[in-house]
Amino acid sequence: MSDNYTQPTDDDDDRQPTPQELREAAKRGAKAKAEAEALKRENAFLRAGIDPDDQRLRYFVKGYEGELSTDTIRQAAIEAGFISVPEQQEDPAISQARQGQQRVMAAAAGTMPEFDPMSAATGLETAYNEGGLDGLSAYAQQFGVTFQPEEV
Repeated sequence: MSDNYTQPTDDDDDRQPTPQELREAAKRGAKAKAEAEALKRENAFLRAGIDPDDQRLRYFVKGYEGELSTDTIRQAAIEAGFISVPEQQEDPAISQARQGQQRVMAAAAGTMPEFDPMSAATGLETAYNEGGLDGLSAYAQQFGVTFQPEEV
């Protein structure tokens, strides 16, 4: 079996670094450490959705002294009023179901207009003749009926 290890020879550089070289290496190490910490901090704010270059948020970023986790930073920014809670987009299917439920509840409360099939048919025909499919759709929406275009 081959061993890749080689014995050090006396030819290797055995000299000790000078005090000046050690000081310069320590300075480089301290600078690199400070840069790494600054990048970690900036990354934490960016992941929390806070742009450190934004003029309005610069004060928050500069003054923040808490934990550098995404959730903690975001919560602190919300509590301090620097950002607002994002509104969540409702799924269209859920929105449509909610509207249907509201129509049912309104009908149960007696607030829905009376539905007369003959006048509705006449109204649909008139709406189609005057506005085409857009007019028909607008008229049907008065009764809670929505149309979704088909993909062709």
